[in-house]
Amino acid sequence: MKRLLVLAALLAAACTSKPSAGADVPEAYAVQLAVTPAPDGGAQRIALPPAALVALRGASWGDMRVFDHRGRSMAIALEGELTGAESAPSFLEIVATPIKAAEANLGGNQVSVRIEQGGQAVGVEAGGVSTAPSEAVLLDTRSIDRPVDAIFIRATLPKYVAATVAIEVSSDLKEWDQLGEKVLYRTADDPDLPDVLANSRFALHGADLRGRYLKLSWSSTPGVEVTGAAVAMPTVRVQPRIALPTKGAALPSPHELAFAVRFSTRLAAIRVTETGPDGPVPVTLYGRDGPDRPWSVLAEGVLRQDGKPVELELSGTKFDSYKLVADSRTAGFSGAPRLDLVVEPLTLLAVFNGQAPYRLAAGNPLAQNQRLSVQDVAGSAEKAVSLPTASVDPGTARGPIDVDPAVGQAARSSRQLVLWLALLAGTAVLAFAVWRLMRGSGTVTRKS
Repeated sequence: MKRLLVLAALLAAACTSKPSAGADVPEAYAVQLAVTPAPDGGAQRIALPPAALVALRGASWGDMRVFDHRGRSMAIALEGELTGAESAPSFLEIVATPIKAAEANLGGNQVSVRIEQGGQAVGVEAGGVSTAPSEAVLLDTRSIDRPVDAIFIRATLPKYVAATVAIEVSSDLKEWDQLGEKVLYRTADDPDLPDVLANSRFALHGADLRGRYLKLSWSSTPGVEVTGAAVAMPTVRVQPRIALPTKGAALPSPHELAFAVRFSTRLAAIRVTETGPDGPVPVTLYGRDGPDRPWSVLAEGVLRQDGKPVELELSGTKFDSYKLVADSRTAGFSGAPRLDLVVEPLTLLAVFNGQAPYRLAAGNPLAQNQRLSVQDVAGSAEKAVSLPTASVDPGTARGPIDVDPAVGQAARSSRQLVLWLALLAGTAVLAFAVWRLMRGSGTVTRKS
């Protein structure tokens, strides 16, 4: 009887508690890549290759390790993971100056603006072709002498209203180059403060804005107003983003493309390329976490038949499921568009004080985050930038990433089936134990 009760307790614990991580050995990780340190050892940089980026499953990228020859885990930190006042100087608030642009489009704006700074004034009026009422503001970024990683748009926006903001740059207020578009959207989860939006980040990838202006323009919509921006200047080395090709996105209808992303590396953007003779197709990208959650508007763009991709910026957001919806005024997609998942590079800082050979391990959803701070490993963010770089074996060449949502659902269903079977087995054992106890109790009563 005791054995039955012990077995039942073990089965119940397996169904309700989290299994041990078993993350202390390289073999517990999905990907293991050889690492060759630069001469002299010590703290060095490791740029994670795509094979490691797509293997990550931990919520905070905690499933990364560097092991030595004896299987000992080396001290690591994540570049850019700064704390305290060290990251505060990288942000600069810029006040938005309203531009008189009663009618405008992205091809040419009617602009009248006068900027005064340091005793000098610049006044410009530039005409252009107009199509629809719009509003615009000017950001004076001429004095910024450092590379700019991103801007965070400050805006007043009613809840559940999407506003597409066009972002352009100019050095003379006459000729404008478009940098891209950003869809602002306030959900019920966003704070009530009027200018705080969770999705307001627009990546600039180390752009040089010295002596230049930024212009933000949007279609006139009641309640929508851009009030300013915060410019983020990186405290770490700016590296190019990585585009990961995909396959398997489902096309349930000509107007909808559905897909899921299962790795935990955050998406900087989704690059979409038209593959069929469909002409211009305006598209909207939605995302959500779980089938019971509502879809959120993430980005908008226009696909064209020229083979040039449209990059839908996501500002590092990450959802379980996505869908790309074609404008209902068009015929939709004749074939599934090509999707490339664009991710920001991740760089580890590792201390090579063990015994070679070394291995980079990634991909274990049960692993706990054991990273140290950048200050602990490198001393400071400034010193981390100048550390030598270790080389990493890129691993076995792999094809495009499978983003078919049916695969992810099948995997989740399999895990749920195993848990249900274990739960049913535990219930059966408990029921049998109770029956034996009752039967034994009944026998004793008859004898007395």
